[in-house]
Amino acid sequence: MADKELTVFVVDLHPAAASSHDYLYEVLSGKLLKGLKTDYVSVVGYHSPLTKHELAEKKVFPGVNVLSNFETPSYEQLVRIRKELRVNDSWESSQSDSFQSFIFSLSLLEDTKTKAFTRNIVLLTSHESPLSSLTEQKADGIPNILKNLRVNMIVVVDGLEESSETYSQWALLKPSFAEFIIMSSKQARYTAQNVPPAKKVRPLPIYRGELRFGSDFFAVIEDRSYACEADDLALSWPVEVYPAAKKDVSSISFHDYILEDGRPIRLERKSSHYVWSKNEEYQRPEYPDEEDVDTKKFDKVEVESKDFTPGFKFSNFDLIALDDDLTESARLKIFSAFDILGFIKSESIPPAYLTSETFFVVPEKAATLRANLSHTILAKALLETESAALARFVRKQAKEVELGVLIPIKIKDGTKNSFNYLLVRLPFREDENIGNFPSLKEHKSDKIVPKLMEQFIESKTFTEQETKDSQSLHNHRVTMRTSQSSKLPLPNTSKEIFSTSSTSQVRFLNYVRKIIIRSLDEDDLDKFLQQKSLISNVLKSDSFASNFFNLRNCLSYSASSASFVDLSRRAKDTSRRLVDELDIKYVRKEDLKKKKPRKGGDTFDTKGYYGADEGEYDAVPDFGF
Repeated sequence: MADKELTVFVVDLHPAAASSHDYLYEVLSGKLLKGLKTDYVSVVGYHSPLTKHELAEKKVFPGVNVLSNFETPSYEQLVRIRKELRVNDSWESSQSDSFQSFIFSLSLLEDTKTKAFTRNIVLLTSHESPLSSLTEQKADGIPNILKNLRVNMIVVVDGLEESSETYSQWALLKPSFAEFIIMSSKQARYTAQNVPPAKKVRPLPIYRGELRFGSDFFAVIEDRSYACEADDLALSWPVEVYPAAKKDVSSISFHDYILEDGRPIRLERKSSHYVWSKNEEYQRPEYPDEEDVDTKKFDKVEVESKDFTPGFKFSNFDLIALDDDLTESARLKIFSAFDILGFIKSESIPPAYLTSETFFVVPEKAATLRANLSHTILAKALLETESAALARFVRKQAKEVELGVLIPIKIKDGTKNSFNYLLVRLPFREDENIGNFPSLKEHKSDKIVPKLMEQFIESKTFTEQETKDSQSLHNHRVTMRTSQSSKLPLPNTSKEIFSTSSTSQVRFLNYVRKIIIRSLDEDDLDKFLQQKSLISNVLKSDSFASNFFNLRNCLSYSASSASFVDLSRRAKDTSRRLVDELDIKYVRKEDLKKKKPRKGGDTFDTKGYYGADEGEYDAVPDFGF
């Protein structure tokens, strides 16, 4: 079940705080697009001309107006908030200030005290708004109000400066909250548009079972009843294997529709299979000169899928059909397993081999203390000896046997470290034949090329924010805990600039949110969405803006100042010299000449097909089935 989250927006209606409201609409429109039923929102306005809340009869918290309380985001809610949340030019100093309104907002968390919730308070205000009630003594009393309730707080202040008194006052609240962030309205707007919250997903393991070390491998293969736990010389512990870097199949699919009576009807596409069959004309040796006949000797005959028979080519003239018995006899008797075969020094592994799929190997969630110790101790030992383990891996029954290298890694998890493994699949000879791995051909040694290659690598090396510990992985996406993360867009504290969100997705969502926010002020939504100049009137910020993806409008980086873009500029000269030295030529695909199939009676050309260049074939054997 997804984590529940309640976000309370405390919005200042002081005229100087109008710019801070942009963060509210950016976040709410983003929540609306996600449509999570476990996401709840409350909106409170203060310095309001109206006083509407449960304690209003007691004449407390004047000027506080609860616009929405514990509701799931909806478009109707967003329209209502837009209409009611207007700045109040006639605000009074006798009304509740920012800190007093914040104290009131804590009462809206009451319903979540006994439940598993992520709780956020987002306060939007201005540096000109009154804050006289916030003192150091009152800030120290906040933990007594929260009573060990875990709450995150985000303060957005229009016109904020770190050296200002306003910043110092709000910073007094930092020790009371699990996460406390204070930022200017300009920074908040940038964060909402360019730093989306990390997507919470439930990773699915591709393998869940034992990792065995020192087991009797012959018994593992031949004896299915072999138990590693009963072997005094073997060690095993439960692990889970998750994808780290894999080939991703595009999930984008397009469909064709036609309109019939105003209704869209989806077109379905089907494939048909045909063979050429000899006809009567094939049997005629010749034709009279005066006879006008069709000389076509073959007819195109459709073949249904049910008539297909699997088979394989045994020789240039023999095809063998596969029946159930032959298929079963040819099937490799393998089962899901994960075994460490031996060890190798890390420096002995050719880097070119580490280009295939990569997986995280971690202890099973319900693993015992002993299993966790076995997992961690081996990883630490491999790190200290600068070694790696060679492993045999079969992820599913009756699937291929994979050989991989287990590389120990240290993952930063907050203030602690977690020791695990990266499993990298090593290529077989067959991978080169089918194109999964580049062909490794021997080239004559040249003194110039290695030097140029070293210069090229150095010029393309990103030197900023280097880490001395090359074996430590500090990626917040790997260790992200769902109970400690929020669905709110927050400033990115990670220094890994290469671990970014999908720029095209960010750009697309910005456009959709912009359309939603602009539509809130329109009386007729249909008319607004169907206007001919929607892109020019709504999406383009100015007449010179471009909707094309580029570094400036997609990544919010300047192409002339971005540090990682400068890498290409530095390597430009070396790249040209390498191209000239290696005599590399770039050929467009359409310029390549396609080889036409060979024509000529019943002759067969096996060049490039299965069985080519394998010499003479024997007669078809009698399999005895």
